[in-house]
Amino acid sequence: MLSRSSARSRAIRTAGALLVVSLVLPLAAAGASAVPPELTRYVDPIDLQRWENPDHMRWSNYRAVPATSWAAPRQEAQIRRFKVALVLGAFTDQPFLVTQDPRSHPFGTPKPKASNLPPRTSPSTTRTS
Repeated sequence: MLSRSSARSRAIRTAGALLVVSLVLPLAAAGASAVPPELTRYVDPIDLQRWENPDHMRWSNYRAVPATSWAAPRQEAQIRRFKVALVLGAFTDQPFLVTQDPRSHPFGTPKPKASNLPPRTSPSTTRTS
């Protein structure tokens, strides 16, 4: 069994060795390159990583997607269609939002096209009357 002082000095030596290794190893690895220098003139990067941080962009940088009108509701899909479901949630302590008057909620909802729906058209779990 080790005495208390020898266990302490052993712990100090171990901590010192770990400190030296943690300082020397990154310095030794810094000299190593991922690509050997003789191959750098033959190997070009596949992706040149040309990008710009969106936070630094302005509206003058915007380029529209060619031949695309995102605001055309009557436009037919050319490749494939998606079936979409609108799932509405209700709270037990509030009336169902789509059964209320337009813009009656503090957030300005429901919108005029999705308001004043009769409670009988909403599912039984969300009926307010």
